Amino acid sequence: MGNYIKLLLHLCVSVTVAWCPVTREHVVGCMNRNRRMYDLDGDGALDREELTILFEKTIPKLYHPFLRRIGGVESTLEHCDVDKNGVIDQIDLARSLATCLNSCWKRCGAAKILC
Repeated sequence: MGNYIKLLLHLCVSVTVAWCPVTREHVVGCMNRNRRMYDLDGDGALDREELTILFEKTIPKLYHPFLRRIGGVESTLEHCDVDKNGVIDQIDLARSLATCLNSCWKRCGAAKILC
């Protein structure tokens, strides 16, 4: 399993923009399927506190360099919270195609963490 993950991450880093093994839809689907693990208050959205808990306590330390590279909670909110109401919900995910999970390496990292 470890070699498969290394190969997938290598592919994600080295492929061109035209092709990526992980789609944005796949990552959003994982978030929706596993929402109970991340959406602690059950409101259907991730707020700053829930993202902080997810990033700092739920995700294994192995992935913390990835989280630092994407800018952590603040950057995630900046790029994914389109309406700037302090939470990332389904509407934000639908409207943030150009800014949230917009690169292959971000999708691959997010898929590894969320799926």
